[in-house]
Amino acid sequence: MNAIDPDGRNGIITVDKKNKTITVETTIHFSKEDNALFEKNGKSLQNFVKQLADQWNSASGEVEGEDGTYTVGFKITIQSHDSNEERDAAFNSDDTSNRLQLSDEKSSGAKVQNNNDMTIYAGTVSSTTFPHEVGHFLGLRDDDDFKKTGNLRMGVDNIMHRPGTNRRKVNNQNIEEIAKPILGIISNKRVKRKHRKKNLIKIKQRHGLHSVY
Repeated sequence: MNAIDPDGRNGIITVDKKNKTITVETTIHFSKEDNALFEKNGKSLQNFVKQLADQWNSASGEVEGEDGTYTVGFKITIQSHDSNEERDAAFNSDDTSNRLQLSDEKSSGAKVQNNNDMTIYAGTVSSTTFPHEVGHFLGLRDDDDFKKTGNLRMGVDNIMHRPGTNRRKVNNQNIEEIAKPILGIISNKRVKRKHRKKNLIKIKQRHGLHSVY
């Protein structure tokens, strides 16, 4: 069963109907060849691992489904490879994964292309740049309402707040925006009929399509 997913997020979602949990998993591929750029700018891969632990992997939120309240958690890992070639091969062989590259170009922040390919400008990242960009991997968009109206769609200091601030953090509204489409998919009549006897439902998300199995 495939359903259109307009945000293009990539990863594996596990919905446990019995225990009312949703687990969001994805892998980010990184090359050790980029370590020199980290060191040049006084950073390390461990900075990014810690930022994931402090933000996404420690985050927990709740979302209402038609059969009760689900608790949402995250398992986002960085897989380190010895070379750019190995990183790219692993990335290209797994269409639910993502890629992290560093650049020494004199630019600010980071960018994500095709919803799964991140470039970070090594000398300019703040402690929330990487978790913010991971939000794009998970299907979140920038909180543009702030620019238009001065209001934040997802709350003060949410991780998708566009203006740079080290106070940005994952909040429950960020989590709801990720989880609600998932509950919408499993409440689809055809999906419910096909998987009605299952307590665990897995959803593969890749390049704009959901596959439920």
